[in-house]
Amino acid sequence: MIVCWILLALSLAACTSEEAPPQETTTARPKPVETQPLSAVQPKPAETQPLSAVQPTEPPLLPASSEPPTKPSAANEAVTEPVLIRLDEEPQLHSPIATVVTPAPQAYTLFFREAMDRASVEQALARRAAERAREEERAVVPHFAFKWVNDRQLHLTVTIPEADTPDTAGRSYLLDVNGATTAAGTQLQDPPTFTAVVHAPPQIWRISADGKERERIYAFDKPYVSFESLGGDNRYLLLGRYQKYCECDADYEMLYALFDMQEKRLIPYPVPLTTTYMGAGTFYADKRGFFYKGPGTDEQKPTGETVVKVQTDGYVHGANFSKDHAYLIMAVGTEGQEGDFDLVIRRLATGEEQRIRQALRGGAPYSEVSTGRIPVSFDDDGRYVYFQMRDKNAYKELRYKYSWETKTVTTWTPPVPAEAWASFTSSSDGVYQLYTNGGLYKGTQQVDGQPSFGCWLNGTHAFVYHDYDRQAPDTSRYKEQIRLYDADRRTTRTLAAKLYQDTSLIGTSPDGKWIYVKSYADLNMPPRP
Repeated sequence: MIVCWILLALSLAACTSEEAPPQETTTARPKPVETQPLSAVQPKPAETQPLSAVQPTEPPLLPASSEPPTKPSAANEAVTEPVLIRLDEEPQLHSPIATVVTPAPQAYTLFFREAMDRASVEQALARRAAERAREEERAVVPHFAFKWVNDRQLHLTVTIPEADTPDTAGRSYLLDVNGATTAAGTQLQDPPTFTAVVHAPPQIWRISADGKERERIYAFDKPYVSFESLGGDNRYLLLGRYQKYCECDADYEMLYALFDMQEKRLIPYPVPLTTTYMGAGTFYADKRGFFYKGPGTDEQKPTGETVVKVQTDGYVHGANFSKDHAYLIMAVGTEGQEGDFDLVIRRLATGEEQRIRQALRGGAPYSEVSTGRIPVSFDDDGRYVYFQMRDKNAYKELRYKYSWETKTVTTWTPPVPAEAWASFTSSSDGVYQLYTNGGLYKGTQQVDGQPSFGCWLNGTHAFVYHDYDRQAPDTSRYKEQIRLYDADRRTTRTLAAKLYQDTSLIGTSPDGKWIYVKSYADLNMPPRP
């Protein structure tokens, strides 16, 4: 299937501070943002730990020790640029970078290569933030609180004015020490900077299938932006937050976490994760529904009862789990191969494989955004595994299906045009199919051309989908809707209206009674003007 992927990336290990009795100075203080963040314990992968609620009343400042004020830390000694600006809640995020933070007060540490004139650093930060606010319409002037550990290390707490509506990458601020001077009198010229793009942390809500009830399931304290449901029971969600951020089509890696909807627990991971694997034939699969892209150190190699080490002969050009997560379905060849891959079906419990040589006839899929290679993907409905390759001579798909009963591959002719995407989801009994850009079908008969995406309610012939109120003013931030379509009756009704921008569907409950939604606003509060 020809699809587009856009994700975002970057990384560095945390540094340990050696701190001294601090000296604090502050700038004029605006009204602090009201927040209720959750403090997360970060376990090893495959473990789960509960999150406890914390409500700070003042911006958090790191504690100081009795180290002498002139003694640099090991982190300072490792700095090669004039300054390294690190976000303390996620030390992988450091200058030079533009990344996403929440509106809550943020703690940073600045590590300098040389001893600095402290007053000049504080003045530079304030001056450059104000200059950026004059240059950029969406930039804000933050409040800074300074605590110096020594002349080469500064703890900085940043607070911004409260917004009228939840932030969704609309505001930003700059951390820049350009023009500051060292203790020896040298002025810093164009040092690395940290641009913080402000994004409200998401919440998970559930809405009853009749639209009468709404309940908040969880409120995160970090700015996760991508949510992907793993498996048919929707118990686990794969979350992603930006490392590098830009308003562009760049393919950056994210920082990932697993969220357990049943236990309401968050599990951060130190390595990249994916739900469709492409890479070397030796890799790790987690039976909950995701893959490790490639742990870099022995300490980062995953362990746990849900983790399986996979070793298959060749390079994997795409791998997905079967519907019951008991098998892996893989396109395998050599690393530089451009198509005509082998189909490999691997039983996770035993490692037993079935290999059908060159079953994936055609060219490998490419991104329509970056022109780079993307993985072959597989969709399993329990009877057949559906997959597509690219026609090398025309803009269309070559479509195939693998039968679990006969263990053979045959061509597949869905009822959508050759130039359309053949990917689809089915009602729980398989009577209806909703194609990605082909509309709703009952077998080969088209029922409705729109919508083309939705989440089915188990045990029914109804699905829910995201829509917009086209009668709402263009300037309104509250014009999104969740609607339900009954395929038997051909009727549509609105379950939730006037939702805040960037609201999105996550999935539905196994009993078909609830719809899960990601939102950046309280769904029980009336829209703000």
